Amino acid sequence: MSVTVADPGPDGHRSFFVGLTPTRSDWPRDLTEAEQQALSAHAAGLASACAEGVCVVAGPCLDAQLGVAVWDGLTLEDLTRRLEVDAMVVGGFFDATVRAMRVSFER
Repeated sequence: MSVTVADPGPDGHRSFFVGLTPTRSDWPRDLTEAEQQALSAHAAGLASACAEGVCVVAGPCLDAQLGVAVWDGLTLEDLTRRLEVDAMVVGGFFDATVRAMRVSFER
C-alpha cells in the first residue's frame, strides 16, 4: 500500500488533487476477483465522499492508467486516513499521490 504526499501545502490547507496509479501495467485487463471486490468498495467510498461534499470530482482517465480525484474541505490528515483505508490502496492495486491545489475556478 502506498500513499505519498508529494505536496502537503501550507498548514491548514484543505484542497487536494489525488492521482491513483495502477500497480500493474496491464490494468484493468483480466481483473481478479479480489481486484473486482476492491474496485467496488473503492467506488462506493468515492460515491459516499461525493455525497458528503468532500470529494468534488473523481474518475479514471480513459486509458485507465490514472484515476483522479479532487478533494475539498478535509485536512491533509483526514484525507490521508481515508486513502490509507481505500480498498484499492490497501489491496496494493493502486498507489495514491496527494498534491495540495488551489481551487481557482468552479462551474
